[in-house]
Amino acid sequence: IASMDTSIKKIAGILIKKASKFSDIKSLDTPYIVDLGIGIPIKFVPDMLTEHEIVENKLTGGYYDHDMIGRQKQGTLYFAGIKQLFGISLPVIYQIFNHKNKTAKLYKLEKTDKDTQELIEWIKGTLLLIKQCYDSKLWDVGKHGRYDCDLSFACPLKTT
Repeated sequence: IASMDTSIKKIAGILIKKASKFSDIKSLDTPYIVDLGIGIPIKFVPDMLTEHEIVENKLTGGYYDHDMIGRQKQGTLYFAGIKQLFGISLPVIYQIFNHKNKTAKLYKLEKTDKDTQELIEWIKGTLLLIKQCYDSKLWDVGKHGRYDCDLSFACPLKTT
């Protein structure tokens, strides 16, 4: 902590104090691979997995809040993957560390099988868009998500 930038020292201290809230830690930053039935393996890396919850940390200047994390697919992927690999349904806990206002908050999301199905449909749709670009050799900026992107240099399906 002593070597950290002063803007995040306080947040780091809060994180250390809150660490005792988590018990029975199974893994930290451990990669897992899951097959959700879409034809490709999916790798995910939760920040922390305990016997009781899946924990994801976010350092933000205000972008991440309760509404934003509720819309993200990351927590749903963690829920679905852990359920399939270990047969347990765990809540997803987001620790949001805001470096601008120097706060730390915990948000608990209860995910469901319906959320998993919506995630799988989204993945299938995204893969279809990528395949269409690959087949047509037209790499459409902004077509693959909310933000502009140009998959012509990054898509794993594109050949050079």
